[in-house]
Amino acid sequence: MPVSTGLRYRATQPFVFEVTNIVNPAMGHTSTAYTAAVNPLLTCSTRFDFNLYSYESDLCIGAEWRNGGEGVVKGRLGFRQGLALLFDGRYRNALFSFGLVVDAHQRTNAFFRSIGLQIQYII
Repeated sequence: MPVSTGLRYRATQPFVFEVTNIVNPAMGHTSTAYTAAVNPLLTCSTRFDFNLYSYESDLCIGAEWRNGGEGVVKGRLGFRQGLALLFDGRYRNALFSFGLVVDAHQRTNAFFRSIGLQIQYII
């Protein structure tokens, strides 16, 4: 049974940032993330994953931007996971999300790994 241990440090001065480290010694996996709130509308993050037994690693950077209303744009770029974009928004009583994942490594197959649209109506 694998057991994971995590540590998190959060500071609010001089700006809000958070560092997280998760280690699973039985599986040989470690993950480290750093997140910083650049301003009230923009948050940036990086994550590094490494597996000792399989030598698989991934470096991923991402950002989240809130436009003054209910809309949020999220983006992520990673070596193994490719490029992902997501837009969450609201129009009157409808909540909607639109996202896509692009795989730049596969040139012979479809360029888009997945595309999705979700609409919810609040009564």
